[in-house]
Amino acid sequence: MTLTWPRGGPEARNEVRRRVGREFLAVALVAAIAVPAAADTRTELDRARRELAEVERRIQADRVSADVIEAELAALNSRLQAAEDRLSRVQAELADAREMLADAEESYSSLRAELNTVASRAYRMGPASTLAILLSPTSPSDLAYRLVILERAGRHEAELVRRAAVLRSEWEARRRDLDALLQQEAAARDAIAASKREKEAALARARAVLRDLYQARDRAVALVAQLQTELESEERARLARLFRGPNSIPYGKWAETFLPVISSSTCRNNLVVLVAWQVAEFTRAAWNPLATTYPMPGATDYNSHGVKNYVSLEQGLEATKRTLLLSSHGYEDILAALRRCADPMETARAIRDSDWCRGCADGEYVTGVVPKVEKDYETYANM
Repeated sequence: MTLTWPRGGPEARNEVRRRVGREFLAVALVAAIAVPAAADTRTELDRARRELAEVERRIQADRVSADVIEAELAALNSRLQAAEDRLSRVQAELADAREMLADAEESYSSLRAELNTVASRAYRMGPASTLAILLSPTSPSDLAYRLVILERAGRHEAELVRRAAVLRSEWEARRRDLDALLQQEAAARDAIAASKREKEAALARARAVLRDLYQARDRAVALVAQLQTELESEERARLARLFRGPNSIPYGKWAETFLPVISSSTCRNNLVVLVAWQVAEFTRAAWNPLATTYPMPGATDYNSHGVKNYVSLEQGLEATKRTLLLSSHGYEDILAALRRCADPMETARAIRDSDWCRGCADGEYVTGVVPKVEKDYETYANM
């Protein structure tokens, strides 16, 4: 800085000195303030970067936990189905056993009634009746005939007694079979109740893990927005893989690619809701960001629910299109909303109310994500 002293004597020179002094003070103050401000900004960015790394670890841990619980739920579902199948078989056997027991009881009761009739008749006739039959023949041949009648009557009574014993034994066996089946039915019901309790506990754990996962996801997006210019390409790529897996493209790019496939505009409303839909699914299934289960050649299962890994982007787009074109699932309302570029929340409600994932996210499937995407579309679209 070059100073030119003005003419006018000492007072003028003193005024210049005061002015220069104030300017130097201002510069010094700005410098003093700027250094800590820059330091504070750097500290804040470093803190955000460290938090982002921690959030990434959280997402990885939550995904592992979710996979473990999903495997547990698959096993529990299998056990529950086996117990329910067993109960159905036992109940069918019980119906047959009850019918057979009723038949045995009817046969045994009928024979008992016949025996009671024979016994009652013999009691009324008394012991002299047999002697009277033997003493009243008119000839030897008549006597022989009467002896044959008595013998046959004895044999009939003996046969009735034998048949009664057999029927009694059969009835008791049927009763034991029924009791055993009733015990099996009770055991099957207990197994079903136990499996349902275990399943509910696993579902509660799954809900807790998913809540934490979604919170970590949203925090990661917020940190990415804060660190937009600070993140290196490799860091962005790593986070993208964590969000959507290696076989995928950014949410926004997929939305732009898919909308023409279903004859819909790439208007902002549609882009917002499709990005929100992908964020809501938050899946790593290959080329399948909306987690459809539509079968395609070469596709494999991503999870126990039948969500598919597709072999290419084109196959995934086609599978998603075919899924949406299915009737009687409420998907036609989704397509209609997309084709008229409806408000993102209107389309989101159509998705929520369809069979795609009814009841997911505590009834806020997609609708709970739309406001976040609307607020920061670019960050979400680039994930």
